[in-house]
Amino acid sequence: MTAIPNPTHALSPASNPCVASCAPESLSLASLPAAPAGLSPQAVAIYASDTYAAYSEDLDFMWRWWIYRDNTLVQEGCSLTLDASKRAVQHVLSFFNVSHRAAGEPSNAPV
Repeated sequence: MTAIPNPTHALSPASNPCVASCAPESLSLASLPAAPAGLSPQAVAIYASDTYAAYSEDLDFMWRWWIYRDNTLVQEGCSLTLDASKRAVQHVLSFFNVSHRAAGEPSNAPV
């Protein structure tokens, strides 16, 4: 059996073209926040707003992701690809936005 090289080992946004190409158009890579304390140094920011930030890390067999609200972990999960992680994060943030509206709280999560 031949090992298949994994081209996504370099996870910094500057050196990983997948991270750069998957970032939302309105979010420049220079503005992505650093990962909170306790996350792996290989974790990369995949979403950022005034309230929410999300990070993902390639574990070679899956991508682990975390969502923080005001620097407090509110959700975590895993996906098979970086793109799937971003879609999962957007789905969770959409749910949070609906929940905040129902409770009368302001929210800047995307819908």
